[in-house]
Amino acid sequence: MEDANLRKLCQQLTSQERLKTNISSNLKERVYTCSQLRADLENAETSYRIGRETVDFTLNELKAKLRELEKQATQLNEATPLQVEGVNKTKARLLEMERRHTHEKHELQQLVFVGLDMLMEHKQQLHNVLQDTENQNQWLP
Repeated sequence: MEDANLRKLCQQLTSQERLKTNISSNLKERVYTCSQLRADLENAETSYRIGRETVDFTLNELKAKLRELEKQATQLNEATPLQVEGVNKTKARLLEMERRHTHEKHELQQLVFVGLDMLMEHKQQLHNVLQDTENQNQWLP
């Protein structure tokens, strides 16, 4: 009976050793998994922090540009009535200058036409004088 008890006790010890080995192995796997998860978490946090800083930087740049655009828009709104008045005055002066230019051009064209007519008349007179002189020279000995 003692042998049976010893065998039983030996089996129990062996079972306990196997159980300890399994628990130890299982614990090592869990420790490894935890360290992997911790490293992944640290990497994810670093990536998140870098991404967040990039987004914050970009957002701050956009906000600064928006403030600048709002400032420019305000300045344009304040300056626009004066600019419109200036543009209208410039347009009016341009139209007046164009009208005067057209009028002067027309007057000059008329003067050129009159000058051409006078030139043609003078040419005709010279031609007539030359012909008369030739005709008179034919009758002279």
